[in-house]
Amino acid sequence: MGYYGIRLKFLVIFLLIANLFAFTPAQKQDFRFSYNYGKKYDLGWTLVGISYVESSLGKYKINLADPSASSYHILVKSVLRREHIPDNSWNRSRMIEKLLNNKYFAARQAISELLFWKSYWIRQGYSGNWLWVRMVGSYNGGHVSNIQYARKVAKAIRLLRRYR
Repeated sequence: MGYYGIRLKFLVIFLLIANLFAFTPAQKQDFRFSYNYGKKYDLGWTLVGISYVESSLGKYKINLADPSASSYHILVKSVLRREHIPDNSWNRSRMIEKLLNNKYFAARQAISELLFWKSYWIRQGYSGNWLWVRMVGSYNGGHVSNIQYARKVAKAIRLLRRYR
């Protein structure tokens, strides 16, 4: 790659990063809320990274294919199971509504999911960075931890820390 090719590559990267940080006021609020809520559990940046990867910091809060909802795209069936609520279409609809309208409830559910997987992987003998990778990977992939997802969240966190 020649001189101009390298310059072009850096220009493209710069423009992507500049576009990345052109957040709306609502996204900035989601960023701050996620960080502050997760910080109590030493998961502030993790929650911000998940929110960025899952919903572009609250821009796209619902996926009817899963179904999942909120800035953290929490699976509705997981929330119903955790809350001991029967799984039927009425309760799924009400839970989607609650996840979309109550950011505290949604963040609590995301933290509960992360802490569940953290304790699971600790029992499996993981610690340090691998524990974080497994925990975040399982947030997305369940018992088959999605390592690629964890890498994507880690990359988002590295970029977002510059934004602070």
